[in-house]
Amino acid sequence: MQTESLGAHKKDFKFVALGVVPAGEMAALALEIVTLAGMTPARRRRISRYPYPGRGGKGWALWLLWLITGSKWGWGGGQGYTLFQDLMESYLVADVYTDIGQTEITLSTCKPERVQEWEIIAYLSVNLGPVISPMERTVP
Repeated sequence: MQTESLGAHKKDFKFVALGVVPAGEMAALALEIVTLAGMTPARRRRISRYPYPGRGGKGWALWLLWLITGSKWGWGGGQGYTLFQDLMESYLVADVYTDIGQTEITLSTCKPERVQEWEIIAYLSVNLGPVISPMERTVP
């Protein structure tokens, strides 16, 4: 019996929606996307919020770094969060950029034949906002 190589049929689907929702609502949206794609969550999802306070040092050390370099390194960046969901078939990541009002969702799967992109686009358009091409994503 010959086994199939892991990742041999992997494909990434990217969706960019002009809209954002709170993390709790995104968790429900992500679960629905996973269901629409005929996939199965493998573990509990994780959500990381940013900016990441205090990364790279604390208190006066960050202030000194900023004074010397003019860098905001250590303070994170804009406002938003990232949701990561392990799937039995691969993963889903939702990057939510609240500052610019956009959500970028990447659905990676080794079972691409299960994914009906139009179903996911229709769902996101109704529940999140208009879906645009990833190439049209604006970065201020």
